[in-house]
Amino acid sequence: MQSRVVVLGLPSAAGSFTDSPMHAPQALREAGLIAALASRGLAVEDRGNVGSFPSVEDPDHPTCRNSTGVVHMLKCTESAVAAAGDDLMLVIGGDCSLLSGVLAGARRRAGGPVSLVYLDAHGDLNTPQTTPSGRICGMALAVAIGQGSTDLVSAGGHVPLVDPARTALLGLREIDPGERNLLETVGLVLEAEAVIRSGPDAAAALALRVAGDMPTVVHFDVDIIDGHEMATRLPAAVGRGLSRVDVAVLLGKLLKAPRVVALTVCGFETAGDADGSHARALVEILASGLASA
Repeated sequence: MQSRVVVLGLPSAAGSFTDSPMHAPQALREAGLIAALASRGLAVEDRGNVGSFPSVEDPDHPTCRNSTGVVHMLKCTESAVAAAGDDLMLVIGGDCSLLSGVLAGARRRAGGPVSLVYLDAHGDLNTPQTTPSGRICGMALAVAIGQGSTDLVSAGGHVPLVDPARTALLGLREIDPGERNLLETVGLVLEAEAVIRSGPDAAAALALRVAGDMPTVVHFDVDIIDGHEMATRLPAAVGRGLSRVDVAVLLGKLLKAPRVVALTVCGFETAGDADGSHARALVEILASGLASA
């Protein structure tokens, strides 16, 4: 069991379509995140938020919008994650473009390479050459494995930040045609239906086998959860997603591995959660997953 968790808020929509993801750290704290973790016997240190990084339309760069803002956010994230010491870091974002900052910070902490388990309904493997929107949130995994705009790819100081062969992508339901070539380089891809069929225990075991014995980052985009059960970006990914219960079990099995050094939580759309019920459900998922580890 992870006995100590450092919580860091990253209110960033720098790579997103709207500012909605910026409000997720506040929403989850107001929904009782810190108290819920402590009630499970975890020692929790809340280090507050790192900056504030809004969405920018940036029509002058339609295939890679707001890259300057994203690079700034990544460098701030790297520094904050690197300062976490040996404790498990829970990074509450924000849109998925923060991934490379977390990986770079984890590499600094580890003094060497890290691996990645990426939970997401989308591939996030677009580049400026393939993107239909120009939003960097849809390029997050591509940037992490060293593909895409030079300023983004080089922001973390290592290219790639993570070996695609040591990367597992779980919960995929939707991918753009231009992402398929990069998808073939990823060490493990389990679509949502495969995770549901095999069960979260088996899926976690396969992902950790691919990640290997090196320090590991787990990235959790809440859109892996079925759209009927969680507020995610609109429109929701096609097809059936995982249940809340399955995701809590999946996180618990992944975080049980002592080599997991960071968990990022991204893609929670506060605009779709007027009464706060989805925020409270997400807090329960996180608390259950962390306490099971």
